[in-house]
Amino acid sequence: MPKHGLDVGACEVFRFYKLIPLKGLIEPISMIVPRRSDTYQEDIYPMTAGTEPAMSAAEWLSGINREPVLVSLKEGYSRPNQLVFKAPQKKSAVVNGIDLLENVPPRTENEMLRVFFRQQEELRRLKDELASKDVRIRQLELELNNLKNVSPNGV
Repeated sequence: MPKHGLDVGACEVFRFYKLIPLKGLIEPISMIVPRRSDTYQEDIYPMTAGTEPAMSAAEWLSGINREPVLVSLKEGYSRPNQLVFKAPQKKSAVVNGIDLLENVPPRTENEMLRVFFRQQEELRRLKDELASKDVRIRQLELELNNLKNVSPNGV
């Protein structure tokens, strides 16, 4: 996770992701510095590389070398336990539980993870629903076979 994606309100200094291939999950693991104050902690957040490129691709290909553009994480601090650099909120257009703006790519890693986990939950729900419907279909097939095997006079 890039530094500008951390939760500075919670004094998060590092985040990595544990891959669980058997379950198809990604589990975020945060490293948090315990602090009593809920104000921005300058001592644990030095200037860090921002999202703006320091040069163009053509400049880099021509051999120019520049240091990254540094930003302060204090600008992204608002309140404890909130995301750091929030992307502008996209207007919701949900019809029958389907997000019509779903094709808009996520702007931050946190937004991408929310979309990923939402899709994982939806996939689990659909698998459970499919399994229960499969059981019901098998029950109905057995009942139908029993009805076919019973003679008209009940013998």
